[in-house]
Amino acid sequence: MTIEMDTADVVATPRRAFAAAAPVSRISTGLALGFGVGTVGVSILLNTVTIYLPVMLATVLGVAPAIAGYLVMGSRLYDIVVDFVVGAVSDRTRSPWGRRRPYMLAGTLIGVAAMIFLFNAPVVGGPALIATLAAAFVIYATGYSLFNVPYLAMPSEITDDYNERTRFLSFRTAFIAVGQLISISLAAWLIAKFGGDRPAFNKLGYIMGAIALASMLICFFTTHSARRLEPDDRRALSLFGHIRLTLRNRPFVLLMLSKFLILLATATNSTAMLLYMLNVLKGGYQGALYMNLGVNLALALSMPFWVPLARKIGKRESYMAAMVIYVLSMASWIFARPHEPMIGLVVRGVLHGVAAGGMGLVGLAMLPDTVEYDALRFGLRREGLFSSVFAVMEKLGFAIGPGLMGIYLTASGYVPTHHGHLTTQPAAVATALLVGAALIPAALVLGAFAAMVFYDLDQAKLKAMAAAASPTV
Repeated sequence: MTIEMDTADVVATPRRAFAAAAPVSRISTGLALGFGVGTVGVSILLNTVTIYLPVMLATVLGVAPAIAGYLVMGSRLYDIVVDFVVGAVSDRTRSPWGRRRPYMLAGTLIGVAAMIFLFNAPVVGGPALIATLAAAFVIYATGYSLFNVPYLAMPSEITDDYNERTRFLSFRTAFIAVGQLISISLAAWLIAKFGGDRPAFNKLGYIMGAIALASMLICFFTTHSARRLEPDDRRALSLFGHIRLTLRNRPFVLLMLSKFLILLATATNSTAMLLYMLNVLKGGYQGALYMNLGVNLALALSMPFWVPLARKIGKRESYMAAMVIYVLSMASWIFARPHEPMIGLVVRGVLHGVAAGGMGLVGLAMLPDTVEYDALRFGLRREGLFSSVFAVMEKLGFAIGPGLMGIYLTASGYVPTHHGHLTTQPAAVATALLVGAALIPAALVLGAFAAMVFYDLDQAKLKAMAAAASPTV
């Protein structure tokens, strides 16, 4: 196998790029659990705002879906800039807490406070309400980025072992299920229990905020013992230099393209599915609750399947197998009918959850591989920068998805309501909700599958590159 080493682009020897800390193979279960629980807070901040805030605006405050979509989209686009700044700055930060953890603590406090405010904005209407929400969205997005980008960067520092990365991140992926059960299923139950009106959403904000705060602080304090890499004090590249090198990291580019398409599919599905459940399937919040129980229990319980499968047949192949399952689960909604039996919702949720577990775990486990590839080829450790790009893909997906879906639903004739009441929607809206909740997500994941056909980074290639970079004795 021929390994391409672009010496003209190397800004330091690859050997020095790995000299910052001793290798770590097996990671303690305590550290893996503590790190993983942090994603409960991330899930709550992301899902509660993305899914239930637009529902509150459309069904309680009488705000058109397009306006709600614009608010979510605007905050995500703003956050793209913050992601790059946080990633670059954290790469070069020195502190007794390491490079990442100071930003994680700040993000916890800012993000949780802003999320609570969004669900408890002052009782105003018209332009004043929109302006207040827009300002709160900016603060919320900043806090989210301050925690999430350093959080995503930590696994690349904690271990260099190819397969241990998958095991370690399986804990995080399992906790994604816990976070989604809380932020989607529990949230739906709470809204229904509290009456579905404005006070119900007010209480939701406080309850979700308290849970997010606890989980993110547990992560912050638990990871104090994790391996840390020192900042890279070698000559810094210009922004153009970073972009040029990153674009030449072909595995990373392909992985980011596939993740963007998957995240766009997830955001589109999340935005439309609850409205589809309420307005078309007539399943109510109870239907959403049971379906998401199926999704997230299957997601968590599928980890013992995906971890050994990725070790046996390869990460790329496992990732693509998960995509196939996802497409099949989305296509099954074509056959759903109003008042669909609960078992039908649960079975679809289980298929969705198995697929989401595989895509989430293996896709994230490949990110440190591309970081290692980058260090071996170009001689730089850029965990924060790469994690910021990964986070930007998430932001773009969750900005464009809700925004376009809001425009699409408004154009299809969706009728917004007040005080949590539902009304009979035009026939075109039922079709639009099916397309948005299932068919568009399926098509996007097929695109991600096509991108991964060209991905060729595996354990053997990384070992060959490391051997080529090692000094000759």
